[in-house]
Amino acid sequence: EMSLLTNAKKWEQSYLPSQEQLKLHVDEEEFLRHLMHDTFFSEKIESLAIAIHEKYRELNHHHTNVDSELLKKWEDLDEELKESARNQARNIPNALLMINYDVISVKETPPIVEFTQRELDMLVAYEHTHWCRYRKGAGWKKGNLKDKTKKTDPTLVNGNSLPKDNQYKIYQMVTIWPEILANANFKMERLKFLCDCETEM
Repeated sequence: EMSLLTNAKKWEQSYLPSQEQLKLHVDEEEFLRHLMHDTFFSEKIESLAIAIHEKYRELNHHHTNVDSELLKKWEDLDEELKESARNQARNIPNALLMINYDVISVKETPPIVEFTQRELDMLVAYEHTHWCRYRKGAGWKKGNLKDKTKKTDPTLVNGNSLPKDNQYKIYQMVTIWPEILANANFKMERLKFLCDCETEM
């Protein structure tokens, strides 16, 4: 058979025909990219969001300066915080494209990629900017104190003005993206047009 999708009950990129076969019918790279985004926006977005949150709890449960609301179990979180985690998961492919990585669904658990320091710096800056836009879109604004009722948050500032402790928390989360993706059977791959010199950032 050309494809394993015939009797499949859920979509997996690894069930598709080989790229050689796809070339006979479509632009296979464009086709796979569209399917990849469909995957992120559908069944796996929730599990990725939960994994992100649980990892955050694991990394910060012993810190005294962390908002206690963020340390609750997923099922006890309010919907706004759940949606924030989903938004982060949704945006991971776009963030990784910025540092020239693609994300591919595979059958087996892939190796965990380790970011370079330069890649981490770029991702942290990008993620904070994205978070600020998302937060402001939800009605939040900069304030001296974090207040859920007034929707004010002192961390809604330019990345250069962000306190070191907050920057570190973003570094923590970005660093574990490859692990979360790998555990969900998503493989990070360098985009093909790069030369070796560009991968050594």
